[in-house]
Amino acid sequence: MLESVTSVIDEVRLLNNRLIELVEDLHRDSGISASQRAVLEFIHRHGPATVPTIARTRGVTRQHIQTISNELRTLDLVEPQENPAHQRSPMITLTHNGQRTIEHIFQREREHLAVNVSGLDDNQLRSAAQTLADLRHALRMETNT
Repeated sequence: MLESVTSVIDEVRLLNNRLIELVEDLHRDSGISASQRAVLEFIHRHGPATVPTIARTRGVTRQHIQTISNELRTLDLVEPQENPAHQRSPMITLTHNGQRTIEHIFQREREHLAVNVSGLDDNQLRSAAQTLADLRHALRMETNT
């Protein structure tokens, strides 16, 4: 079983690298990086969030998300909003331009996927997604922080 888990993890890493390349290629003309796209997607799907919340959920450092948030703010794609729960940690929200940009990104990606993955079996994809979610949950580390 350990060999099977290692094989799945290797494929996930290779798939992740391919997805980053794909996002960079598809959105090169927009100037949006894969990391910026990920933050825009997070806010679009989950609503306004603080930098620490985005970082914790995505499994990266707060500094990394802060840098990306600053870049997105410069591009007028996100803006900080007052956070009543914490004065020093504003809620990051999409601007109107940010909303349009992420919707355009999703559309471009759907068009690409419609052409390139049409031959894959839907049931196998659902099973693969569930297996990956199960593996992700099994690998969670408990911390005392």
